Amino acid sequence: MLSQSEIMIAISQVCDGIKELLISKNAKYGNSALDPIRVFSRSDAVEQLLVRIDDKLSRISRGAGLVGSDEDVVNDLIGYLVLLKVAWRDDQGDEMSDQWSGETVEPEYSINNGRFAKAFTSIMDGKS
Repeated sequence: MLSQSEIMIAISQVCDGIKELLISKNAKYGNSALDPIRVFSRSDAVEQLLVRIDDKLSRISRGAGLVGSDEDVVNDLIGYLVLLKVAWRDDQGDEMSDQWSGETVEPEYSINNGRFAKAFTSIMDGKS
């Protein structure tokens, strides 16, 4: 079992890895998640990210996305969730800027009143 300090280091390393992945993809593909070109869809960035998350969870629930310890799928989901927080922050302005103050800041979007958490839990438990 990891010690408290080892856990803190591991959390930092995982978060740094996700950060580097997102920064790398943003440099490679441009700001397509938060500023899409909207050729076919006119939805805002938040809605488009929610659709991407929905799609990823749908594929996982149907057995096409999470095989064993497929880190790419997990990293994609974490990345989409981080981008969703960035989009919320952008939509909410300065209201969300003090993320680490200890206060819970609820964005305007509630992800369907908890449906996201319930759906994710059931998918991870194998109950689609």
